[in-house]
Amino acid sequence: MPWRVTQNSRLRRLFLEGFSAMDVAEPLVSFDDYAKAAGVQQFMQDKGFNLVGVRQNGLVEGYVRCEDLTSGTCGDHFQPFTPDDDLVPDTANLIDVVKSLAINQQCFVTILDRVGAIITLTDLEKPPMRMFLFGMITMIEMTMTEILRQRYADNSWQEFLSEKRLALARNL
Repeated sequence: MPWRVTQNSRLRRLFLEGFSAMDVAEPLVSFDDYAKAAGVQQFMQDKGFNLVGVRQNGLVEGYVRCEDLTSGTCGDHFQPFTPDDDLVPDTANLIDVVKSLAINQQCFVTILDRVGAIITLTDLEKPPMRMFLFGMITMIEMTMTEILRQRYADNSWQEFLSEKRLALARNL
């Protein structure tokens, strides 16, 4: 196998398997289902949370949204986790995380088959996601370079550039 192919497959594996959901996840804050809605809503507003987990019999079984906590208890506004909530395992790669976020704007991360963390769109700004995206861009550049080398082995690609642009490219 040619060296470049081996190098590309190692880089691909590194970026697809080297980062996981837990690298960008945050712990899911949770409250008992009998907690007063007003107090939980105030906590959420103070922290800037859109949703929190709800515990039933000690286990996080669902969630509530801040805007729904108008009266009563968390249990009165409880939404159980469903497959539509895009539960992702803690070992999920970041591509799966992004796919999940595209559906619901958040995804719940399971740890030992229980929801224990959350990822929201703002978590995409974290350094691991930035490194992942930079790696993806680098791999795309490497692939495009290889395609150009194969298709235009005689440097005939240069005819498609203006003299000014070609001069700038040569200076780089």
